[in-house]
Amino acid sequence: MKRVAMAGVVAGEAFVLAEDAKSASLAGACEVRARVRHAHIIDELAEDGRLRAHQVAAARDIEAYVAGWIVPIGRSSGGMAERVDGGGAAGGGEPASVRLRAARYRAWAEWAEGQRVKPELSLLTITLKLCVDGWTPRAIRREYGMDDGRALRLIQEGLLHYADLAGWVEDREAA
Repeated sequence: MKRVAMAGVVAGEAFVLAEDAKSASLAGACEVRARVRHAHIIDELAEDGRLRAHQVAAARDIEAYVAGWIVPIGRSSGGMAERVDGGGAAGGGEPASVRLRAARYRAWAEWAEGQRVKPELSLLTITLKLCVDGWTPRAIRREYGMDDGRALRLIQEGLLHYADLAGWVEDREAA
């Protein structure tokens, strides 16, 4: 017997979430787990000396952009490299910091998409796997059949390029 969700709770009756509410609740829980996993791998790499502060800032900026603009719209609607605008006036009423992050991300994503790790794999894909999805270099190796040391070096360079575009790297040679 299928129960139907009710607007309120009735004493003596079981409370059942509607399918849409269940989906939203599960999606929210998955997003929280993904953010925790993401924070863990970025922090772990930084603590191990494998990411510098400007690379961590780049990873967090990428994650914030994707989480704030692409994921709510849907990954299938236009690709990870470009934001789908909501329409309206130029700038869409967004704060300048958001417009700068969007421009910075788009410029970097276009560059990273052109950096082929393998014929069928771009630097954009593996960087997003680490920064957004929280994959470890080992998970990237297992999924894409590449050395995890090479994957990490490529991601480090990609994050350095992002930080450089953002103006967060003062001396690129020392970075």
